[in-house]
Amino acid sequence: MLAPECASPIHVFGLIYSRYCVAECEHCGSSSGPHARGVMPMEYVVRSLDEVPAFGVDTVILTGGEPLAFLDEITQIARLAQERGLGIQICSNGFWAKTPEKALAVLLPLKELGLSLLMLSTDRFHTRFIPVESVTNAANAASYLGLSCQIAVPALARDWKAMSLMTRLRRETDATVFSHPIHPVGRGEKL
Repeated sequence: MLAPECASPIHVFGLIYSRYCVAECEHCGSSSGPHARGVMPMEYVVRSLDEVPAFGVDTVILTGGEPLAFLDEITQIARLAQERGLGIQICSNGFWAKTPEKALAVLLPLKELGLSLLMLSTDRFHTRFIPVESVTNAANAASYLGLSCQIAVPALARDWKAMSLMTRLRRETDATVFSHPIHPVGRGEKL
């Protein structure tokens, strides 16, 4: 990468480590799923982390697919980011938080490596694969650890299931819960 010459620096860099995901939601914008293979080579990750600060980046968002399907590698990436003074945020579906104890066990080491925000996603499509309880376990573990947590509920027009799910999440967690339209990209284009 070349050093940028822009008046307004970019503060956040999104890194898609893999398109592999434990779910295969109908609305997935990246067309991720259990059949997607491959990960970003670690030398590309290191190069990106070395170069993005020149753009004004101070935070890396790890997303995918499902980044926490690769917990050891994501932990390594978080350590590399911390060594470079970069903060970490993670976008996840929460599949890994089957119990409150498991949720804490996953998040605590990441918090120690600079995780500042956990962004979760759930909706009528996700719940076919990941129980809402896993999402609430993840959000509540984040709250317990003092991490910011947001839960996005992508929705179709007049999606009453989304409204009901948002009400439940607001009742059962301290997370910031919001909705947004399903984006017409990837598999979401068909909706």
